[in-house]
Amino acid sequence: MNNNISLCIITDNLDERLKQTVAACSAHFREILIGYNGTADLSPDCMEGYKPARLIQQEWEGYSMTKNKLAEKASNDWICSLDADERPDTLLFEEIGRINIQDADGRNVYAFSRLSFFEGRPMQHGAWGRDTVIRLYNKRKVQWGQDPVHEQLGPYTSDRLIRLRGKLYHYTADNAATFTKKNRHYALLSAGKYFIRGKKSPLYKRWLSPLFTFIKEYLFQLGFLDGIAGFKIAWINARYTYWKYHFLHQKINAPEG
Repeated sequence: MNNNISLCIITDNLDERLKQTVAACSAHFREILIGYNGTADLSPDCMEGYKPARLIQQEWEGYSMTKNKLAEKASNDWICSLDADERPDTLLFEEIGRINIQDADGRNVYAFSRLSFFEGRPMQHGAWGRDTVIRLYNKRKVQWGQDPVHEQLGPYTSDRLIRLRGKLYHYTADNAATFTKKNRHYALLSAGKYFIRGKKSPLYKRWLSPLFTFIKEYLFQLGFLDGIAGFKIAWINARYTYWKYHFLHQKINAPEG
């Protein structure tokens, strides 16, 4: 067990999968914080199922700010940040446990290789085939940026990036409907980010970008090797690309006042 790393998870849903994540991580992290921004009443009976994690009610302020504020409540400077639908495998747990935080440079960040599951199957190709995420960092040196979606940690330089062995299992969607709903929500957030940055949404962008997304993921990134699941992911991601420019176009052309 690593006593010098705090595990932080933000969520708006207290479910069985989160319980399984907490149970799997409890033998490896002495401190587990769950930042909850949902509407359920956190009764003692409810919290019992997530022990030894500490549930903290938070206001939702976007992914980055909410994650940063939860990290500030941790007793350790070193943070392992997971999503509610993520879980390290045995080798990754071992790699995290071997880090000597006392000797680690505070500007180092640690990257995990992520293996995403769709409809119960691991996806080896397409957009998810080479997925690497940075999830272990020192909160005094590195923080989540201010983007409302697809948030990134920084600042750091490439020589400070250390890749750990093992896999971070990502149970992103049990079915296409769930994934479509999630992507539509992210598209709306991305449109807001683009609008603030002054990006445009010309007609060719709204129609050609989704086509390119599908061709890139399904053909160039070999998504077809994942069978019908690879087709579904590429198609839904293409729809996400369309939606974010469609929503941006609506924002740009919305009447003032």
